[in-house]
Amino acid sequence: MKGFQGIELNSHKTDDLVFAIGKFIVNFGAAEYLTYILIEELSHDEIVYDLSIDMPLSRRLKLIKDLSLKRKLDKELIDDIKKTINVAEDLAQFRNSIAHNPIMLSVKNNESSALIGIPNMKKAKNKNNVPVASLKKLNLGIDAVVELVNNLTSVLETIKVTNNA
Repeated sequence: MKGFQGIELNSHKTDDLVFAIGKFIVNFGAAEYLTYILIEELSHDEIVYDLSIDMPLSRRLKLIKDLSLKRKLDKELIDDIKKTINVAEDLAQFRNSIAHNPIMLSVKNNESSALIGIPNMKKAKNKNNVPVASLKKLNLGIDAVVELVNNLTSVLETIKVTNNA
């Protein structure tokens, strides 16, 4: 279906991109869910946990760092938590660029597909050079989110063991 400004809407050429966007967002949701569980395990305080429900992800990530420093946790575990949270912060920025920018699924230029991806409009100072989250970058992001979820799960399991000791 022809759209506006040469953009082709609902093209079968974009199916892989649409799937990757959904997969990235859904997998990132698992990471977000784990932040609530980590806060619950680190704080042991129902009020802190309840307050975290209304916090944006960036505040929850900071809270996890702060709570881990206040607990008498092993230095190696604290380092793992910090490193994992730093990765989560970076991936959250990528997630935001996907969630808060227009999705240009297929731009036509001289009858050939010139762009399939998501332009980052905040970085689009030069209209001829718009940074894009491409299918390749999304697939790398999916892999990074899966690794993040595995690392968050590992940190959570270690904290649970520490809590039960």
